[in-house]
Amino acid sequence: MEQKYNRGSEWIKCDLHVHTPYSIEHHYGDGNSSAVWEKYISDLENLPKEFKIIGINDYFFIDGYEKVLEYRKNGRLLNIDLILPVIELRIDKFGSISSEDPFKRVNFHVIFSDKLSPEIIRAQFLNSLSSDYKLYSEIDSSESDWGGVIDRTNLIALGEKLKESSGGKLKGSSLKIGFYSLNIPYKDLLNKLNNPHIKNKYLTAVGKTEWDAMRWDGSPAEKKTVINNADFVFTASESPESFYKAKSKLQHENVNDRLLDCSDAHSLSERISEKDRIGNCFTWVKITPTFEGLRYLTYEPDDRIFIGERPEVEVRVNSNKTRYINKLYIKQIDGYNESQGVWFKNQNVFLSKELTAIIGNKGKGKSAITDIIGLLGNSYNEKYFTFLQKNKFRKNGLAKNFEATLHWESNDTDHKNLNDSIDESLEEKVKFLPQSYFEDLCNEIENNNNFKKEINQVVFKHIDKTDRLGKNSFDDFIDEKKKNSENTIDALRNDLRQVNEGISKLQEKDTYEYKKTILSKIENLNKDLKSHSENLPVNPFPESADEKISEPKQDDNYQELKKTEEELKSSNKLQEYYTTKLQEVNRELGELNQIRHRFEGEIERIKSFRDSEKIFLDKYTIPIDDVYPLSKINLVPIDKIILSKEKSKLIHQIHLGKLSYSLSEHKDLIKEGEVLLFKKIETLTKKYEELAKSLGKDQKIKEDYNNSIIIWEKKKNEIEGDIEKPDAGT
Repeated sequence: MEQKYNRGSEWIKCDLHVHTPYSIEHHYGDGNSSAVWEKYISDLENLPKEFKIIGINDYFFIDGYEKVLEYRKNGRLLNIDLILPVIELRIDKFGSISSEDPFKRVNFHVIFSDKLSPEIIRAQFLNSLSSDYKLYSEIDSSESDWGGVIDRTNLIALGEKLKESSGGKLKGSSLKIGFYSLNIPYKDLLNKLNNPHIKNKYLTAVGKTEWDAMRWDGSPAEKKTVINNADFVFTASESPESFYKAKSKLQHENVNDRLLDCSDAHSLSERISEKDRIGNCFTWVKITPTFEGLRYLTYEPDDRIFIGERPEVEVRVNSNKTRYINKLYIKQIDGYNESQGVWFKNQNVFLSKELTAIIGNKGKGKSAITDIIGLLGNSYNEKYFTFLQKNKFRKNGLAKNFEATLHWESNDTDHKNLNDSIDESLEEKVKFLPQSYFEDLCNEIENNNNFKKEINQVVFKHIDKTDRLGKNSFDDFIDEKKKNSENTIDALRNDLRQVNEGISKLQEKDTYEYKKTILSKIENLNKDLKSHSENLPVNPFPESADEKISEPKQDDNYQELKKTEEELKSSNKLQEYYTTKLQEVNRELGELNQIRHRFEGEIERIKSFRDSEKIFLDKYTIPIDDVYPLSKINLVPIDKIILSKEKSKLIHQIHLGKLSYSLSEHKDLIKEGEVLLFKKIETLTKKYEELAKSLGKDQKIKEDYNNSIIIWEKKKNEIEGDIEKPDAGT
């Protein structure tokens, strides 16, 4: 496992509440049937690959966990990295959920370390649990009618006594009747957990639903104590939305909100209509899959727990695999005899998908790693390298004995000898900011072009794409904006400057280096496209791989879902159209304002010239109008178009949700009661998600696949761009 998780904590799925066919209450089938157990184990083995931690949860007993361990020892369940024993108990704290269930006991879970054997858990904890009851009303006896260690035989005996003493009111399984009647005193339970053989080798959780039913007007202190003493709170949510609603309620009540979503599985995954089924769990945790890793969740729950379909970083990396580094590999070249030192010998450095911190004393290789990544990523800051310097590692030809490879998440690689240099005509893949570079930036801020360049890049990234006037850099954007004021300068000088700039840029583009840079960018885009093509969603029905998945049986819900899907597609296309039009309008407004400024400049120039010459003409009583009649420049047509474009811009911004709608300000642009596009998309998306929940298993799989194909094609189009109207970076 240490080799598997050698890049630190990663996002994995975790379900700590999975019952077995040995559980007192379950829907798997006959718990004594090997066929039932085989289906159960196979179901766990077929969980999505993200599932790495499961808790085998049984009521009062641990034999289900022992059975799972037998399969594990025989080479099964290798897809799961951590399997934990979880004991579920009912404690003597009651709540009222409904009139049918007025005395609901709070469920208490003990999550034991995998380092504790079942024998230790049974001997040091389970065998210490006991309870006793007075079931008969004999006046001459105050002794309990039932008690002793809790095992299956004794629970059956309790059930039989209860049925006998109920006068025929209780019927059914004696084991279940005994189980449902039994509760463990909460304080006694906590004392049992102080046993030195198990102390600090367990975590605890309470069930959210049953705890929630405890009355605040009963004993609020007791209610708070039960939940606040627990490490976690378990819930089995129908959706991430319902989970966060439950979490918000706990926060409002100012109690422990370390809430984990669990499947509470009592059924196989194929029973899609049942919520409590294998795999129906939304919990992701960012830890190493160990019991100690699980304990970290109690310290940093907000940073290490995510509830939903997939953490944002996982989605981002999966969509941009050519932009994320998987690992760095450094080795000696073939034939190196280590005469100048061993140095790097088959060294792998694995990087996290998020922040990677390199820690070590001076001279332990921190700068070596970052310099080498900068070299392989073609960072333009090579002159700031501190390790790969001619007076250090590159001295006397030492560096040429070593080479390194940068592996990307897309499986692409970049390889260089450590004596190589970067190529500024190729695209910079890694932005490397060494300490010495920062020192240069900060020491000469006023006259430092590099500092200005870095600030400009940050500012440009925060300008909405639709407002960038089609420009690809902050300098180009500023040049476009500055034209409005520069157009007031002498027209001939301005024209000459623009001509010279144009010639200079054309000459710059007519160089080998520029062409090489463009080819480098095209090559990287092709890699992006190749990586994306390899990430094509897998058709869950291979027999129809060459065709679109056949439509499922069209019940009312499915027909309504397909109708909503079409409306959503249409609205999304309209959204794309509005976004494109907004970009065009911004470019047109920029151009129109430049035209207007040029004419305004001409008006000022004519006026200034007439005023200066009039002084001399007046001396000879020559009217200026006879020499230079005042020419009329009409700006009204330009202003009308600008006004029309401004209105169009506002309409698009409002429909895209980039500008808040105000009835008083925008009533002439958008009719009262008209549904705004972004609101319509939100409504349709929510409706689609609700309808999708009602689909059967096959229908849902098909819809998920079709939707993933749509998203995949959209990303592909973004990379390829439009040949008629190409965008920068495509």
